[in-house]
Amino acid sequence: MNLSYERVILSPKTVAGLSLRTSNLSDSMTEDIGGLWNRFYSQAFDHIPDKVTGRGIGLYHHYERDHLGAYDMMACCEVASTGQVPEGFATATIAGGPYARFVIHGDVQKDVAAFWQALWTLGLPRAYTTDFEEYICGPGGMQDMEIHIYIALDEEKQESPVCQSCGISMNDEDAGTEADGSKSAAYCKHCYQNGAFTTCQSCGMPMDGQEWGTETDGRKSTEYCTYCYENGAFTTSPTLEGMIEQCLPFLMQGGTFENKQAARQAMRQYLPTLRRWKQAKK
Repeated sequence: MNLSYERVILSPKTVAGLSLRTSNLSDSMTEDIGGLWNRFYSQAFDHIPDKVTGRGIGLYHHYERDHLGAYDMMACCEVASTGQVPEGFATATIAGGPYARFVIHGDVQKDVAAFWQALWTLGLPRAYTTDFEEYICGPGGMQDMEIHIYIALDEEKQESPVCQSCGISMNDEDAGTEADGSKSAAYCKHCYQNGAFTTCQSCGMPMDGQEWGTETDGRKSTEYCTYCYENGAFTTSPTLEGMIEQCLPFLMQGGTFENKQAARQAMRQYLPTLRRWKQAKK
């Protein structure tokens, strides 16, 4: 995905629509946001007065912290004023100031989700004030939209290095360690310690050295577990969806997820951050 962007200065915008609070770590996040958009267009859009353009806007604001914390999401559109907005609708102001403006084309669900996944690895100096998507209809409908995505910038911050495994921003205290004890420039302490990954870069299983797979010469692999990798070759499904299905029974045993659908959704967000599946995209 092309992550080139243009720095722009925006004036404040007023929006009205429907709102919910969620988190990227919530099992129901995708379903909840999809439901909000459905309600917005089926129940709310026609009742919002003084629309400026009528374009759908997905607004993310009231961040608890970074992308791992809770936030408010609004399905909304820009309005000239809020004086006549009906009771029960949410209103908000998109902050003016510097933004990184990205333009993507494609499916409103698949390609937008892929953008946010990629953004977390970019290391932008984000302000975490108001970020938003603006949807412009294309000839192919929902599968062929032009989408402008604006990420608020904090220009007093420097661009942060990001962990090349999980994508979180890192400062010096967050860095993992190499085998000689030096700081890793590529991976965080949660993913990488003493020159080895702490989770299998194929299935995500935690590893402490006993679960490491093997290379062709018999050495222990510092990237993959014994269930995924033996004698220098993968022993599990060659596809992401296949790996998800292989992991499902173990995930359901832990009781973390209410159902298989929630577990699949979580794995579809997590597994693409791992080294094996990043390399498969190249």
